[in-house]
Amino acid sequence: MVIYEWIIERDEEIRMCLDQYMLESRLQHVYISGAVGSIKDVLLAAPASFDIPPQLVLTNCKGPAEITSFSGDIYLRQLAPLDELFLDDQKTSPLFAHIHMSCAIAGGNTLGGGFRSGKAFRRIKLYVFAEPS
Repeated sequence: MVIYEWIIERDEEIRMCLDQYMLESRLQHVYISGAVGSIKDVLLAAPASFDIPPQLVLTNCKGPAEITSFSGDIYLRQLAPLDELFLDDQKTSPLFAHIHMSCAIAGGNTLGGGFRSGKAFRRIKLYVFAEPS
């Protein structure tokens, strides 16, 4: 098992950077154990029904926030669990991401859910575990 520290710089799209790191490293599956940093323009998804798969409601957090948790998996799309594919709307990517996060916004309020998109506000360090290919 190898531990990576991936850095996402100010204004970079997080998902695009994750895809780039995965493809450049030739990794098939990684587990993101956490992140430290700040984020902006976050889009989160959360279930709104008891259906399987559930209907999802999107929450858009404009402006800056502190990451309080960020964890999940990224796979080559063909290795992704079939019953989870609905969770990732990036159908054009060769990768599948299932990431949960929470972030603190001004006033001490916290938002959370399935990560869909966002940009680094200042800088983000992600801690990733993977088996070398």
